[in-house]
Amino acid sequence: MSKRERSRAALSLAIKAIPGGMFAIAESCGVSYEAVRKWRKNGLPKSEWTGETQYSKSIATLQDAFSQNDLLCLPDPSGQTPAPTQPK
Repeated sequence: MSKRERSRAALSLAIKAIPGGMFAIAESCGVSYEAVRKWRKNGLPKSEWTGETQYSKSIATLQDAFSQNDLLCLPDPSGQTPAPTQPK
């Protein structure tokens, strides 16, 4: 599974863990529902990795299952890359 696929999988699971799902994310990030729907299909925008946006940070604050690093599939401070898992 590629980094992009892992990121999409983590995002999909995070959406399921958030009450209000994509509507809540859209409101928190200041984007449309349609934008969040596209993220679910295609992954977060490139601007997340270039530091231009912080959508993953907003999504991470809405639920406890995935951190910002999990959503971007970045190594955690211990140096391990997280694999998406079902939220508890």
